Amino acid sequence: MISYKSTFRIRWDIFVLVLAVINGIYIPLKLSFDPPEMKTQVFKIFDIIVDIFFISDIVIHFFVTYINKKGNEVFQFGSIASNHFKSVALYFDLLSVLGIGLVAHINPLLRNFGFFKLFKILKIKNLINNSTMTDSSKAVANIFKLVLYLCIILNVIACFLYSVVLINSKIVIDGRAMKWYPPLDFINYNESKLFQDDYTLF
Repeated sequence: MISYKSTFRIRWDIFVLVLAVINGIYIPLKLSFDPPEMKTQVFKIFDIIVDIFFISDIVIHFFVTYINKKGNEVFQFGSIASNHFKSVALYFDLLSVLGIGLVAHINPLLRNFGFFKLFKILKIKNLINNSTMTDSSKAVANIFKLVLYLCIILNVIACFLYSVVLINSKIVIDGRAMKWYPPLDFINYNESKLFQDDYTLF
């Protein structure tokens, strides 16, 4: 078994957390904008590598010890597995598996389940709590955690709103597309998908 406070486990969680942060930026952009740059072979290989590590993370956590209510570290596989099945994070991880490339090829809509990979960012909370840092260092780390959460949330919201605009642009009422146009002075507006027709409500 792998001790929850072992160097390997801490380094592994940090590595997975870094991948999760990258996905926190990458996945919303891919699902909303679907830029051609993200369809290259390099990004496909990157997706496969990340998926392998995330699946490995699910398996590894069945072998990581935990502290029970009595304050004792539990090493029995059965108890660890039972405790892990009670974790909500496990089910988010399993749902995210539906969004990996190999599964998403069955149905393109399944790739939306890749959004659940973002919940791995919550690992940072356990990393801070289980660390040997001083209280002041943990306070600074918690501030960084909140800033990171805020950046990821803002990125998700911005990408979601862009998707809503594109979906609404396909709805036509009385010959007018239900589309919101941003100011025309922003950079590269001529290349934006928002300006592919001339019919608006405004």
